[in-house]
Amino acid sequence: MALPDPVAETPLTNSDRHALSYEFWPATIRSRPLHDHVEAAVAGGFTSLAISPSTYYDALDAGMTSDDIRDYASSRGVPVEPAFNGLALLVAITVTRHLRGKPL
Repeated sequence: MALPDPVAETPLTNSDRHALSYEFWPATIRSRPLHDHVEAAVAGGFTSLAISPSTYYDALDAGMTSDDIRDYASSRGVPVEPAFNGLALLVAITVTRHLRGKPL
C-alpha cells in the first residue's frame, strides 16, 4: 500500500504561498553584479536573496555600502537574509578579502 502524498492531495492556496519563503541562491549567476542577482530574484518571484562574499565585495568596490546593499535589495522586494550578518558570512568575507590581497 502506497502512502498518500500530502502535497498532491492538498494544493497550496494563495495565503499558503505567501507564508512560504523562497530564498534566491545566485550560484548560477555568481559572476554577475549585484543588480543582476536582485533582478533575477525579483523575476523569479523569490522572497529573499542570499549573496556571496565576492558579490558583496564587488558591490563595495563599486561604491555601495552594506546599508546600500540591504536597502536596494529590500526596495525591490527581496531583502537580504539575516545570514548576511552571520558569522559564516563574516568568515567567508574575510577569506575572500584575504585571497584578493586586500586588507582585512
